[in-house]
Amino acid sequence: MVVPMRRMVAWMLAIGTHILTYAQEEWVEETVVAAQEAQPFGMIAISARGKPVVLDWDFGNEARIGERSAAGCWEFTMAPFGNFGDFTVEGDGDWTLAYVDDAVTVAHWEGEQWSTRVIDDERTSSTFAGRLHLTLDPQGRASFSYIRSGMVRLAWRDFFGGWQEEEVATVQIAHQHSAAAYTSNGQVHIVYADLTTSYHAMKEGGQWQVTPLPMSLHGTHPSIVIDANDRVHMAMVVRGGLAYGLFSDGQWSVQELFQEAHESGAVQPWPTNLSLTSDGHPVVTFHRQGGTSGSSYWLGQWTGETWTARPVVEDLSFGGDHGDLALDDDDRPHLVYSVGHLPPNGGTIVYGLRYASLEPIPLTWESWLAHQRAEHPQAPDESFAPEADPDGDGCNQFCEYAFDTLPFMPGPVTWGAALETGLDIHLPRDRQDLWYHLEASEDLEDWNRVASITGTGEILDDPGDQVGYECQRDRYTLRLENRTARYVVRVRVERVEDQF
Repeated sequence: MVVPMRRMVAWMLAIGTHILTYAQEEWVEETVVAAQEAQPFGMIAISARGKPVVLDWDFGNEARIGERSAAGCWEFTMAPFGNFGDFTVEGDGDWTLAYVDDAVTVAHWEGEQWSTRVIDDERTSSTFAGRLHLTLDPQGRASFSYIRSGMVRLAWRDFFGGWQEEEVATVQIAHQHSAAAYTSNGQVHIVYADLTTSYHAMKEGGQWQVTPLPMSLHGTHPSIVIDANDRVHMAMVVRGGLAYGLFSDGQWSVQELFQEAHESGAVQPWPTNLSLTSDGHPVVTFHRQGGTSGSSYWLGQWTGETWTARPVVEDLSFGGDHGDLALDDDDRPHLVYSVGHLPPNGGTIVYGLRYASLEPIPLTWESWLAHQRAEHPQAPDESFAPEADPDGDGCNQFCEYAFDTLPFMPGPVTWGAALETGLDIHLPRDRQDLWYHLEASEDLEDWNRVASITGTGEILDDPGDQVGYECQRDRYTLRLENRTARYVVRVRVERVEDQF
């Protein structure tokens, strides 16, 4: 396929991401931290670049934050260590930690070093209940709730970068941790519990209004999140199961989740975090410990009509309960959780931290073609030949597969955008059986290979003028610059099996 540079500017508006709705998905797991003696407490967030960021809180030892690069490598930075901690990625992209050492402390990563600040200098850590819970306000600034000495408290970063703190409500004997979330106009909601009742606190007119939650929502380990319509969603552990509550129009509606999965009370789910998809559907993770099917880690999601659950990983010998969930901008779940096993010769349990994400199973030419036959059963057989062009748009069936376009709906094939002195190349990254050869010419006779790229995004050649490479969820971008002469670029596509 040959695309003159002067035509690319006119085609820029047609560039987009076509999500393959028929592609199957599978959980892809990898080890973030290998063997360690203390059980890690994993937490996860998504950075401004769309990359997963993991906090590895090794009980009793150390804390460190790792960000996953486009190449799939984890790059770690040591972090201040304390107890009951949480972390988030603020709107400016920097990391913020909240934890308890001798006092309630926040730490902010400023690109090269940590800056720390004491928020509450109460010096008896035993007066703290549960862990701190970090969230973001509508401006992307960090805030967290916590419980100390019989008082629920809220701390937040103000407009000037400083920190403020206030009392929310008294609590008799605190049970586990609190959780906080903000509406779009900055109203904060907090959930917490004592031994007999769970409570919902929200600030109105400068005053905190506290109301008991329905008894069906009384439990431990609360998670709270607020959707675009300012409705409050909540999840808790209740009676060996999960409860989900929705606060809308001034009242709560409650559902008990996945009770049918429990086996004689042996299963104990632990919700690690409640999150929402872009259309407002809640997603929650939980850990089933024990039962005839063994220990396992699950993800549950509301489809708009019903709750569904699917296992992420099964047959966990130990661990799974110290985990977390984050959704990226494409609503793909990213999970981190602890695992443990006994060495073959016995001894102390060895723990590690695992990361899992839901990824599309890479397509092949054969599976793509089979799908097209199923979608268009009335089309004649000859229209599925590699060289056939049933929609008459100049891109044959193999071309439609290679560039992720629709073979029975005419449309331009767009894979690049012009720069002043170069080009941005956008190609699908789930075609594991293809190689894309990028070639350039000034006279249409002599062609020089700029780069060869696999369908999974790996650059095989080293282009001397490559200055940028971005691996995205469904595509990747190769940026070429420093080409001042007028030239023509083409992409030649070959199947991997044809290379050998």
